Amino acid sequence: MATNNIEIRNKEIIDVSENPYELYDWCVDHHYFDEDEETFDEWFDKGEDISFFQGDPDMVKANQVRGVFFDSGDKVFFYLYGEGTDEDYDIAEKMIAAYCNAFDSKVTLGGESYRIGKMPNGMGSAVENNWKTYENLKYSIAWRGGAGYFYDIVDCSDFVMNISKQIAA
Repeated sequence: MATNNIEIRNKEIIDVSENPYELYDWCVDHHYFDEDEETFDEWFDKGEDISFFQGDPDMVKANQVRGVFFDSGDKVFFYLYGEGTDEDYDIAEKMIAAYCNAFDSKVTLGGESYRIGKMPNGMGSAVENNWKTYENLKYSIAWRGGAGYFYDIVDCSDFVMNISKQIAA
């Protein structure tokens, strides 16, 4: 299956705000804690579903909507926040899905996500690696990609223009 020249690797895309159970189960399966140490309710009541993304998360920006995401290799967990239109949220989710599905990934026990391959054609273009650039972009992804504390920043404006045309059609 291809979308805008992007090969899809069939990763499951999970919105944590709609299904926090998936992230909880993934954390248990990957030994972030033992299931008998903490029930889902205890974990959720402490806000662990959101705090999971603290630190140096991968980020998405679609107009007024910002979010964070984590590519586990076969699943991508994301959380969007901010006030935007339904279209902004839809575009942010499509950006995350297209970008993460375009790469093979390997995840270590520490949760570091390593990107294997190159940025796909049609997704956007890499821009200067600094936060001022990221802030000035309307549609972008900032992806750690296993490069330590350095982010790859991608201007996704062309991609969004293409998918907006598809949504309108």
